Amino acid sequence: MELQTISQISKSFKLSTRTLRYYEQIGLIQSTKVAEYAYRTYDAQTVLRLQQIVVLRKLGIPLKQSL
Repeated sequence: MELQTISQISKSFKLSTRTLRYYEQIGLIQSTKVAEYAYRTYDAQTVLRLQQIVVLRKLGIPLKQSL
């Protein structure tokens, strides 16, 4: 799987880019930096982690417990 941009992930998971940046800020996910590419990108492992976070949130589990 290739790297996905924050915009692609946002549309795929129906989350705002602000939410994704927040998750990154608190350490739940981590973006992959590509030298000549200015946008945040995410690898397959991060996408899987984000899927888990979304499921936990739907179950009502607080983000602090997701850490």
